[in-house]
Amino acid sequence: MTQEEFDLMEVKPGKQGHYQVTMFQFKKEEQEDPDYIKEWLEYDGENWDYAGYKDCCYVCFIHARDE
Repeated sequence: MTQEEFDLMEVKPGKQGHYQVTMFQFKKEEQEDPDYIKEWLEYDGENWDYAGYKDCCYVCFIHARDE
C-alpha cells in the first residue's frame, strides 16, 4: 500500500482525544489474524498513535470518543 492510498482511506476525527475505533489490518503476520481490530487509540489532532499497529493497520471507523 502506498502512502497516498493509506492517506485516502484513513479516517480522522475533527479534534484530538481518545477514540474507540475499528482498524483494517492490511498486513498480517499470520493468515489467521483478523481483518478488523476494534481498539482504543489516541489521536493528537493530526495523527493516530498506532503503537504496535503501525505499518499494518489504518483506522476505518470511529465508534466513540472518551470524554
